[in-house]
Amino acid sequence: MASLLLAQQPPKIPARVFFSNPQRSAYAISPNGKMLSFLRPWKSHLNIFVQEIPSKNLFRLTAEQTDDVETLHEQDAQFGRARRLTAEQMRDVPDYFWKGNRYIIFRQDDHGDENYHLYRVDLKNSNRRSGPEDLTPFPNVCAELIDPLQGISATDILIKLNQRDSKIFDACRLNVVNGKIDIVVENHYGVQDWVTNHAGSIRAGIAQNGTETSLLTRADDKSDFRTVLTTDFRHRVFPLAYTFDDKALYATSNIGRDKAALVTIDPETGRELNVIYEHQEVDVFTADFSKKQQTLTYVVFSTSQMERHFFDTKTENLFKTLDREFPGHLIWLTAHDELERKFIVEVASDRTPGTRYLFDRRTGTFTKLTEMAPLLSEKDAAPMKPINYASADGWTIHGYLTLPPGRGTTRLPAVIYPHGGPWQRDNWGYDPEVQFLANRGYAVLQMNFRGSVGYGREFWEAGFKEWGGKMQDDVTAGVKWLIDRGTADPKRIAIYGESYGGYAALAGVTFTPKLYAAAIDRAGISNLVDFLTQLPGYWDSLLPELYAKVGNPKENEQMLAGRSPFLHADQIKAPLFISHGRKDVRVNISQSEQMIAALKEHGLNPEYLWFDDEGHIFKTEAARVRFHKKLADFLGKHLH
Repeated sequence: MASLLLAQQPPKIPARVFFSNPQRSAYAISPNGKMLSFLRPWKSHLNIFVQEIPSKNLFRLTAEQTDDVETLHEQDAQFGRARRLTAEQMRDVPDYFWKGNRYIIFRQDDHGDENYHLYRVDLKNSNRRSGPEDLTPFPNVCAELIDPLQGISATDILIKLNQRDSKIFDACRLNVVNGKIDIVVENHYGVQDWVTNHAGSIRAGIAQNGTETSLLTRADDKSDFRTVLTTDFRHRVFPLAYTFDDKALYATSNIGRDKAALVTIDPETGRELNVIYEHQEVDVFTADFSKKQQTLTYVVFSTSQMERHFFDTKTENLFKTLDREFPGHLIWLTAHDELERKFIVEVASDRTPGTRYLFDRRTGTFTKLTEMAPLLSEKDAAPMKPINYASADGWTIHGYLTLPPGRGTTRLPAVIYPHGGPWQRDNWGYDPEVQFLANRGYAVLQMNFRGSVGYGREFWEAGFKEWGGKMQDDVTAGVKWLIDRGTADPKRIAIYGESYGGYAALAGVTFTPKLYAAAIDRAGISNLVDFLTQLPGYWDSLLPELYAKVGNPKENEQMLAGRSPFLHADQIKAPLFISHGRKDVRVNISQSEQMIAALKEHGLNPEYLWFDDEGHIFKTEAARVRFHKKLADFLGKHLH
């Protein structure tokens, strides 16, 4: 029997297969539907390429441009040669968008410092010798898109910018042709997010004032914003878009209910007009709209998997077509042209990041663009199974269990993998971390502990001021559930996480030291008091809410100190592996350094891997691959 299981085990897949940049990703279509854009590695970093649909030599390549022609991909045989537009050699281009049919705008920060600038590429007059033009060339600023004003302005976009005051983001109009920036709304309101109407005018915003959240609106561009609704942050509305007659707001709201629903809001009064859709078990996450049809198309929510409820027959029929073509897969439409005739279709599952297609709605034809991980066979990957268990005080905790193929189902070495945030949630789908661990022979348990979003306000609130308390108890209950059902070998369990998940890993080996044989902390918090005083200045308006969720470093210092692993390092017995990026602005690297110093003081010698040019999230391929090789070696040493 043992030999049969061994024969069924998949081969050990190199870390680079899971964590290298895909050969092509982040597809988009120009508004006129004639050009395809995507990110592709060039000199080890993701850069922007463009390609015609179909192949008709829209761009004539000169001798100088021959090194920019990519001809080694199956897509090129169908669409013609691709042209590189950027030459980023230090950092990947993280994301981008089309502005009209001539310009592409992308974001870039400085090695993970999260001060993102916006850069312009001109498809007709691109000059890679001088590089893309920085449209926000100011020191220590961060720019974010509000609205690309597609189809409204040929030259302008709306952005958030903290140039006037580093702690406040004004709403600005940026001309991408000449670089001129005008403040549209000087933000004296504490607005965090702005909402435009269908004419491209800013008409609403969500403001934060202490622990209060307010909806502000205005009737026209000349009027001041006024507050129409104020609630405690626990009860709030999230505006998504104006209705297509600009008379009301679509929003998700949990006011007067536990589960957030899709509603319409009167912008004049802040009053809820109609409940469009609500689910009895989970929150409505977001909604999708068709500008072409001027209609609400569907809402998105997640039970054990992401689901949709449709309002538009054309869109529902489109997804039925896609579901028939790719049964049992997660399907997303990630981009389309202005006429909504051509779509980028993302097809994935729990065992594969999948394939990207160009779908022509008029002809019903699919053109394969790329496989995201061609060296990863779906048959060698592990299925992710939805599970649930009871917390110590009676909550139902939902999560996912992934078992390594070919190794049986009992007494397995296991990795507990709590998510970051912590106000996020794990979902069913492909996760390279999970598949990498399963391929190395580990059962992987993910849990949506209390405080995770998506399960209603009461469940979310149950996690407030419970870092290291009941939130950690929910993680512990999951470990005991895994042991009691016989899945995990109690002597071979590790805990691993990033950010809040890193904190949970440290808390696990600190406060339940007999439960874990090892721990891995990536960019985690070790000292809760220091963490809350080290955040960037533009987080200041969010601090009262953060204090309500985590604890006030002055009023709750004793509680926070009692739950800080750094201050209780003497209780840790298990070996640790800690990793961090020096440019991290969310969790200062001192959190890891002081933890390491405390461990050494108590006779432990943790393994430590830092990256000088990384931030909170490891963005470069080299850093991701190096970290995971080290992770595999560490687990192999302590769990086998």
